[in-house]
Amino acid sequence: MGTTANIHIKTKEREDIQYSVWMDGGYHTLGLYLLNNLAYKKNDFLDIFAEDEESDFHDDKQEYLYYIDFENNLVDIYEHGEKINQKVKEYLLTERPDLVKLIREESIKRLKKLPIGIQTFEKIRDPKENYLYIDKTKEALDLIENGTYYFLSRPRRFGKSLFLDTLQDIFEGKKKLFEGLYIYDKWDWEDRYPVIKFGFSGNRNLKELYAVIEKNIDSNKERLEIDCKKVDDSDVCFANLIENAYKKKKKKVVILIDEYDKPILDNLDQLEVAKESREVLKRLYTQLKENDQYIKFVFLTGVSKFSKSSIFSGLNNLRDISLLPRYGTICGYTQNDIETDFKELLEGVDLDELQKWYNGYNFLSDKVYNPFDILLFIDSDHKFSNYWFKTGTPSFLIKLFKEQHYNLATFENLLVGEELLESFDIENISLETVMFQSGYLT
Repeated sequence: MGTTANIHIKTKEREDIQYSVWMDGGYHTLGLYLLNNLAYKKNDFLDIFAEDEESDFHDDKQEYLYYIDFENNLVDIYEHGEKINQKVKEYLLTERPDLVKLIREESIKRLKKLPIGIQTFEKIRDPKENYLYIDKTKEALDLIENGTYYFLSRPRRFGKSLFLDTLQDIFEGKKKLFEGLYIYDKWDWEDRYPVIKFGFSGNRNLKELYAVIEKNIDSNKERLEIDCKKVDDSDVCFANLIENAYKKKKKKVVILIDEYDKPILDNLDQLEVAKESREVLKRLYTQLKENDQYIKFVFLTGVSKFSKSSIFSGLNNLRDISLLPRYGTICGYTQNDIETDFKELLEGVDLDELQKWYNGYNFLSDKVYNPFDILLFIDSDHKFSNYWFKTGTPSFLIKLFKEQHYNLATFENLLVGEELLESFDIENISLETVMFQSGYLT
């Protein structure tokens, strides 16, 4: 027994593709598969037709019409002009639970894996890994095309490191990683640039800080295959690295610095060490201005926003995008992301409740969800909990509370003006500003 079905398919590339196919029963399997929004690959849908000779749901004289929208992952099924979506689902759930189980098991295999703790763009985009990625390349392209020196402040575990890694792969011309993403057909992938990338870890004294800087310089020298003069001053080494990268590659240099402020923040309980670390970093970052002629693009990230005069002295063209509405969703997940990319992973979840728990971050644009919260919520079988708070609380904030004996009750119904958004310095720390920049006030 079989039937004829006309299939109209809408994709991103084409508005209407039509097929007329003969199916040996089981066309309703396709219906369930798509009605549950599990058709992630356009070329897979014909593979799930199941033979079902004993089905009494249809006969060979009936014609069925499918409207399949792969752009929005939706389907409508019609029988002689009547929409029968619900009828198909009810039939399968009551009469063919074996097929329902089979399809659900198969669909689970197709779901994207959660990129918990992964900050490497190349790994996330590896087809064999099958990780979920929320496209931020539109914002990346906007930055590249409209400026040179940028600074972004966001709380920890908000996706800053992944965004930095994305920028690196763009400038290094790794075209294959960006297939299907916004930037793919808008960037000249043959136009490659040398990338210098720094990342700061914790240090409790100047010796450890110098060791971290030296390690960063050595790793970049090795990756870029360049030599630099062996000198004692870290800022001179950094300057040599920039100039030599430019001369060898004959292209201007891209500089990406992650957690620029960590050597200071980790020592707020040791004020003298914090001040000394600030001076080391100030000399290091001054090289950005001194070597402007060799530089194509600079992007720095951190949790805090220190005043320019304290760290970025002379770098007057550094553009702070932390609270520009245009880049308000550069990190984090939007409501649209939750309702589309995460839809299957959040099946059965009360999205209003999800908003109450995790959608409280506002950087003067649309509210965003903290990625770490959402990923752990899904991984924990949809159990509501303060995941970010448990693992993302910066140690420097705890130290501040202990040292200064702050009263948390003062934050209830707190109203502040524009001063909340201002930067601070080691000798003049406003807890309200620190709490905002670290993600506890919004």
